[in-house]
Amino acid sequence: MNKNPVVVLQGPYTGPSAEYVLSPEAASTSCTSLGHAGLLSELNRILHTSYTLETPGAFTLLEDCISSKYDFGTAYAHLRPFWARLHWLAGDLVSLREMFAEYEKNDRKDREEAQVKGTILKPYSVPPRRVWDLRAHRVVPGWRTFHPYPRYWPVSHSWVDDMTVIETPVNQYEWPVPIPAGVTLEMVRNELLNLGAEYVWLDILCLRQRSPDPEKEKIRLKEWEIDVPTIGNAYQFSHTANTVQYCNGLGRPFETFGWDGPRHWLNRAWTLQEINSGAIIGGVTEEIPVPMDAVRTDGDCSTTLWTMMEPLTVILANDNRVVLFPLLEEMKRRFASGDIDKIAGLGYLLGSPSLPAYYESQSVEEAWYLLVDHMQDYVRGSLLFLFPKPGDCQRLWTPSWKQIEETDLHSLGGSSLGNEPVHCYGDSQTPFAHHRGYRIKECFIRGLAIVPPKADEPRFGKLEVKLSSGEAKAAWGVEVDEDWFAIVLISVFPQCFEFYVGVLSPVAE
Repeated sequence: MNKNPVVVLQGPYTGPSAEYVLSPEAASTSCTSLGHAGLLSELNRILHTSYTLETPGAFTLLEDCISSKYDFGTAYAHLRPFWARLHWLAGDLVSLREMFAEYEKNDRKDREEAQVKGTILKPYSVPPRRVWDLRAHRVVPGWRTFHPYPRYWPVSHSWVDDMTVIETPVNQYEWPVPIPAGVTLEMVRNELLNLGAEYVWLDILCLRQRSPDPEKEKIRLKEWEIDVPTIGNAYQFSHTANTVQYCNGLGRPFETFGWDGPRHWLNRAWTLQEINSGAIIGGVTEEIPVPMDAVRTDGDCSTTLWTMMEPLTVILANDNRVVLFPLLEEMKRRFASGDIDKIAGLGYLLGSPSLPAYYESQSVEEAWYLLVDHMQDYVRGSLLFLFPKPGDCQRLWTPSWKQIEETDLHSLGGSSLGNEPVHCYGDSQTPFAHHRGYRIKECFIRGLAIVPPKADEPRFGKLEVKLSSGEAKAAWGVEVDEDWFAIVLISVFPQCFEFYVGVLSPVAE
């Protein structure tokens, strides 16, 4: 195989819309240097119009771009969506400008109201803040392209070890852009254009990144409170249903080795919510024309990319109920900059009705307990009724994140007992949880105090109630001392009056 495989689609874009695509040099031309006539001439040439400075509305729109000190790429991104209809829109130019002002105002208002006291109230209705206009080669506010509906393509990729940082006019130099060494934005842009995209969401350009400027860092921290927990929306919001997936780093060739590496797309925490079984694989080379069917050349050589992804699509496509423990187990094995990112990514995957805001200064346990408070009631119930040990941190009924990490959760995923709700009230400082269910006030447990070598195998003992007795079963490798207990029951088949032990606690003397 060629040591330096060439990505076929990263050559210059020459497709049917090439005449509408600006070169980097043209995009960087100052509108001031073009003047009103020069700016109009360029727009007429590219968009095949024949407006003059006397065309109603033309001069005013051009003046807006010049007075705002836009470069041509920004002006083109703002004007292109409606420029061909200017001849009839300009008759009501005041309403047109008011419409865009209203879009911007509503977008700002919606984001401000989305979070109340650290809670994102309607997390699945928060659209991406920005998109990359490939034809203009500029990042623009999402609201400029979402009407009548979002039509961008999301890009999924994993960051690599050798990221470099560039300053670029593509994002108006708002923040330094991290990108894999040897890859340029122009290479990525060409490939996405050749695939058929016009607008894309790409995190390094559309999610504000770290900056050495303290004032811009304040803006980033504020934006991340909402934007990070709702990253999943970028992959669900678009009506195009096209996701471009780079497995070996943004813009880099697809490879059939290194799939177990901590930087591979298959093993990153954030990419779990970006999985799309119909994704378009980026970085395709002549040597590997169909990546989904490509067989890995190290490790298990019968494995393809599809066989690696398929089990995950099954977990994520479960429409009946959220499978909490398989998701936790999958997230645990993945790599992230820190566990707080794993927890933030889980919130979206669990379909929580609200989400905690993202604060990177939070401790991992703080972030975990906040996520638990925001879970659906029956998902929270799985932690109470199915997790085999009492919590060892702030709450007895909820395991800590440390316990989640240290416990093998595979055996907990298939149980039907976790569908009982646990309701949470109060706030993060004084949370209160309760479950309404059946209880046997006093019973005695025998025979479960010793854990056999194979701790994951069920073992049986005796359960004695004052008026009766029966078998007791422990499904997990946890000691249950012989003592009197209060037992909370959950009904799997209430019509048959069959009840199962959900949680155990020694009776207070």
